[in-house]
Amino acid sequence: GSVLSSKAHPNFKEVSTFSHRSAVPCLAQSPDGDLVASATENGDVCVHACHQHTRYRTPMASSKVKPFRHYNDSERAIVTMQFHPREAFLYAGGDDFTI
Repeated sequence: GSVLSSKAHPNFKEVSTFSHRSAVPCLAQSPDGDLVASATENGDVCVHACHQHTRYRTPMASSKVKPFRHYNDSERAIVTMQFHPREAFLYAGGDDFTI
């Protein structure tokens, strides 16, 4: 998927592209805006540090961003995620009824 930034413009601009090997059903951004977590249908959770991706890409750019952290404790789809508003916790829920 792509991270988009509006900066109060009517058109979105692509900032970074994160790559996964399966569909990404959910994203979460940390309360301070420093991290973006993405989760996949095959159980991967990747946490990306937004401050590493400050340059805008041109439409022809093809570089992919490596995650800050990568977790794979499940083989099932992660369907929801949320950062704790004040603590350093990321909660993820899967289609196997686990958190």
